[in-house]
Amino acid sequence: MLSTDSDFVGFGMTRKEGLSADHAKRFLAAFKNRLKDEFDRQSNLMGTCCAVIYRRVNDVRDAEFENMFFPAILPVPIDWQPGGGTRDEQRVAEKELLDLLVRTTKRTRAILKVLHRELREQANTTPLLLPVRNFDSAGFYGNWLRALQANIAGAADEASASTILSAARNMFEARYPRKRGGGNLLSFHDDREIEFRAPGVRRMHGKPWLADGHTSEICHLSGFRRLGAPFNAAFHYDAQKDSPRKLMAYFCRCHGDYEKMTGEPHLNIAPSDFIRV
Repeated sequence: MLSTDSDFVGFGMTRKEGLSADHAKRFLAAFKNRLKDEFDRQSNLMGTCCAVIYRRVNDVRDAEFENMFFPAILPVPIDWQPGGGTRDEQRVAEKELLDLLVRTTKRTRAILKVLHRELREQANTTPLLLPVRNFDSAGFYGNWLRALQANIAGAADEASASTILSAARNMFEARYPRKRGGGNLLSFHDDREIEFRAPGVRRMHGKPWLADGHTSEICHLSGFRRLGAPFNAAFHYDAQKDSPRKLMAYFCRCHGDYEKMTGEPHLNIAPSDFIRV
């Protein structure tokens, strides 16, 4: 244990094996198995933040490994080289690794604190919770969220993480500013001019999906955390158009193809892209 309020999970890996999507699945399965024990049904929040600290080795395989956790778990890379041929050189390198892991754990906890505060206090106004697949932006939103993930994972402390997050918000809102829609409320609108209206604390009635039924672990995990930090699992957007007509457009669930859906007059879409018609 490196901290009294941190829990660590790891899996053995041969030097030949290296990082891979298959190795990431072990962590995803472990995170998923803990959902029911860590979920507080009164607050609709998970009791923990989650991150994966890994050694950067190969650009292609590192990217494949990281992608498996997006957008639910925060991947934090470190740079470290094994020691030389002698046992003394190896001991020095191992000591350096342990020190690096201690520092990185403390730094990661500070980063997650910033993200958790944003999701807890600014849920109705932050772009962090928009659904990656259903907010139509010609790929801008997904790329923006990945860039934020990469940048904030390198933050030195809580202050720098806050600065990075604030700059990212400003960048997103310069492209997609919140506008007045139905009910004269400020909301995000995608390229189709579909309004993603946050319902507010008193109107959150979505239910978290704890049971099996998804095709991958990340579908489950994305319903509870964004970039490693927990959000209210009942949070969802009312996707609608400022029109007396019912909403009719192409949407997709957290997995699967796009299909034409009709709102009555709106669709409930969670940050995980889970849709309750």
